[in-house]
Amino acid sequence: MKIFGGEIGIPEQHTEIFASGRSSLRRILSCFEQGRKILLPDFLCPIVFDECNRFAASIEFYSILPEYKVDWQNLPLENFDILYVVHYFGFVTELPSDLPEDLVIIHDCVFLPWIDPVFSSLPNHQIGFTSFRKILPIVEGSLLVSTRALPAFDSDTRFSVNEFSKPKFEGAKHKAHYQASKQKNSESEELYLSLLAEGESLINGGREIETVSKSYVANISNCMGLSLKGLNDRQHRFTKVQTILEQTKQSSIFPSFYPVKILNAASVRMKLASQRIYLPHFWPLNDSYLGVGMKQFNDLLFIPLAPEHDIGLFNQLLEVVSEHVC
Repeated sequence: MKIFGGEIGIPEQHTEIFASGRSSLRRILSCFEQGRKILLPDFLCPIVFDECNRFAASIEFYSILPEYKVDWQNLPLENFDILYVVHYFGFVTELPSDLPEDLVIIHDCVFLPWIDPVFSSLPNHQIGFTSFRKILPIVEGSLLVSTRALPAFDSDTRFSVNEFSKPKFEGAKHKAHYQASKQKNSESEELYLSLLAEGESLINGGREIETVSKSYVANISNCMGLSLKGLNDRQHRFTKVQTILEQTKQSSIFPSFYPVKILNAASVRMKLASQRIYLPHFWPLNDSYLGVGMKQFNDLLFIPLAPEHDIGLFNQLLEVVSEHVC
């Protein structure tokens, strides 16, 4: 007999928290035997490729087409054990309904604060992970969700409490103070930049599965509230990019970045940097694997849509970019 009301039931899911997206990915890959065949997209953060290599995976690539589409029908998915899917910039990558049932799907949700919306209704084992620091005002945290229980950690698995969050957090606080102050000085700017760089160096130097700091729970609670509060502002900025730059993308489930194809992307990034507008570059080309798709996305600019970024500089950014849109 069906029941309506009362306390909400919780569907069975396996959930874990780690310090960063790469720690979550290390945990996921450690659940499988070495030598598993994994299919990666050719538009990809080099760190993902490096981590897969560390776990001795057998790697091949599939092409990401314009507008982040995939020609699933022409991929020999039955030849692989793991399919790696990136949900680029808040847009959901749709999966076909006829995937081999024994194919494990890893959902890369580093541009999203949530995972469940990207899980398909397929019976496959699906595992997703986030990286909050890429899209929210928080310096650590990665949620891992699996539709099936993951094996227990091996006795020789090495853990460590992350060391990068402390300098990152201090740097982020100093940056906010610097941005809010009326009188800017180079010493304050150099301080927050050096702290953020120190934290990034610690992240890149880590090889273990790292856990979150003691202050994480309070920070993430506040941060998730901000992510919900800022959804309308993100959507407003998404729409503004569409209007001013005459773009026609479908709305994403969490507007994090808006990719825009322009002429001379590298020179435009430099021009914007001279105006103290700094844009990310997804992703730096890496000759060790150089996916085919990487080159076709080299002429894109990625416009941050987070409401924490100054609206005046956001408008200035759109004015500059509007002169170079293809």
